[in-house]
Amino acid sequence: MSHLPALVALGFSCENSSAAGSPIMNATASSVRVRSAVHRGFRLAILVFCAALTSSCLVVTPFGSEPEERALNARNLERLERHGDTGGDTLTFAALGDTHAEYDDLSRTVRAINGGPDLALVAHAGDMTDFGLLQEYEWSHRTLAKLKAPLFTAIGNHDAISDGATIYRKMYGPFDYGFEHASVAFVFFNSNSLEFPGSAPDQRWLRKAVLESDARGGVVLITHHAPWTHESPLSARRLHADLLASGKVRLWVHGHLAKFQLVTYHGVPILQCGTFQHWREHMLVTLRESETTFQRCHYQRCEPVVPERDVTHERQGAL
Repeated sequence: MSHLPALVALGFSCENSSAAGSPIMNATASSVRVRSAVHRGFRLAILVFCAALTSSCLVVTPFGSEPEERALNARNLERLERHGDTGGDTLTFAALGDTHAEYDDLSRTVRAINGGPDLALVAHAGDMTDFGLLQEYEWSHRTLAKLKAPLFTAIGNHDAISDGATIYRKMYGPFDYGFEHASVAFVFFNSNSLEFPGSAPDQRWLRKAVLESDARGGVVLITHHAPWTHESPLSARRLHADLLASGKVRLWVHGHLAKFQLVTYHGVPILQCGTFQHWREHMLVTLRESETTFQRCHYQRCEPVVPERDVTHERQGAL
C-alpha cells in the first residue's frame, strides 16, 4: 500500500475554508462544506480501491489457458502402476462429481477420503469448475492433489466452456482414455454433446474400448452424463444401451444431475453421484469377483446402499 499516503493526501487537497459573513452566506458555506465532505469521502474510497489494486491486495482472476500442471491423468496412472496390482479379488475406489466452487468443503471431503479405507483410485465424474477458467482448475487441483490415492477425471460440461476444453487437455490429458487395474478396465470418456456437438461421445472409440476389452473383472465406465440422457444424440443413447447389454460392463458412474441415484439399466448398476455442490457427498465402490457394493458418504459418515430399481423398461422411451 505504498501509494496510499500520497493518494489520500491528494483526496484531501481540496479543503474548503469557512469564512464569516451573513447568515445566508454562512448557511451556504455550511452546505458547501457538507457536499465537499461527501465528495472527499467518495474520492477517498475510489483512491483506496485503486491503491489496493496497485499493491496486489486484489487479484484479478486469470483468464489464461496455460496451466502449470500438465498431463495429470497420465502421471497418476504412473503412480497407480508403481503401486502395482495387489493380486487380490477386491478393489475399492471413491467417486464424486460436480465439485464446482466448493473448495473448503471439498478439502474436508478429501480429508475424509484419505482417512477412510485404502483406495486404488479416486474417480471424478466432471465439473471441477463452474466457468472453465484457469483459476478454477488450479484451485480444484490444489485441493484434489492432497488425495492419497491417484485421481482420474472425466471432463464435465462446465469444464469445457470458455477456454476450459483447452485447459483440460493440457492439464489432464485426452478426453477419452482407459487403463486396466486389478483385472478391471476403467474407461473414462467425454459425453458432452452440449460443448462437443457431433464429436462427443466418440462412438467408434467407445465401442472398441468396451467390446474389445478382455478384462476379467469387466469394464467400469466413468463419464459426466447418464447413458439415457436426451443431451446425447439418439445414436449415442442406443450405443450406450448396446454396450450395457453386452455383458462387458459391470458399472456406469456419472454426475451432472443434482440428486444421488443408484439404479440398474440392462442389468448394470448406474451410479449417479449427485452434485457435490449441493450434498457434499462422495461414493465408495467395492468391486469383488462376483459382486459390486456401494457406500454413500457424507464426509466420514458412510452407509451402504443398493440399487433401488431396474429402469430398463421405463428408459426405452429415450431410444
